[in-house]
Amino acid sequence: MKKQKKKPRNEVIEFIIKPKSKTVKFEYNFHSESIVIKDNSFFNAKMETSYIKNSGKEKRTNSTPLKSSDLSFNVNKALRRNFDLLIAVDTNTRLINEQIVSVAMSYYIEKPLNLYNDKIPFYPGASYIFLNPNNDISSEKLGWHTIISNNINLNVLDHYSIGLIVDCDLGLHDAINSRRIPYFEDNYLPNNMQLIYASSDSTSDSLQNLMISSCDKFANKIMHSDELNEIIASKKALKESEYCEGYSLISYYKERA
Repeated sequence: MKKQKKKPRNEVIEFIIKPKSKTVKFEYNFHSESIVIKDNSFFNAKMETSYIKNSGKEKRTNSTPLKSSDLSFNVNKALRRNFDLLIAVDTNTRLINEQIVSVAMSYYIEKPLNLYNDKIPFYPGASYIFLNPNNDISSEKLGWHTIISNNINLNVLDHYSIGLIVDCDLGLHDAINSRRIPYFEDNYLPNNMQLIYASSDSTSDSLQNLMISSCDKFANKIMHSDELNEIIASKKALKESEYCEGYSLISYYKERA
């Protein structure tokens, strides 16, 4: 089978100028491939990668919020400059034996990004099964909330900037990241955390794409595992939840991605 040629990517930096700012002073740094803004006249900055599909529509493959005034066009450099730690979470849902089953899988980077010179390894983290989620509940966001609540020690990591990589609700990211709206039910993101968007079908575009793709693949693997079938059949391992019929932590996996 002939491998399809990768479509050309467009890298775009977007930001909003503050209402009282009449001018914005910036310069382009050719060495670092970035725009350096000279004053604090902007907000909601982000770097996005996209391409044009055969249909003519734009496909966005990743979107990275930028807090630094050095706005990079290189997505992996943007990650290093704006975040210390990265965690990816993806949730897959299937109908199994007339039960709606959602599996949330996470991957994480073990050390701060600036401690790595080149290749950045990441590892499988916690994964959860949710049985028959409530009709008004987003299984994706339930996955985010469960990982944040149970597996991210914010007391220890409060001085780190954490990026939570997800693959949905891109249109709400600005509002969630600025705490104008909660990310799940009445829960707002922790102060040191922001959502990062990545699609799972563009693994060569960036580290965040590769991490979310790994979540998707591993969640599918769990979907077909004996452990999951045993939990569904017995329901003995399920804990009570206000958001679903029951949930359970699936075994941790220690191998490197």
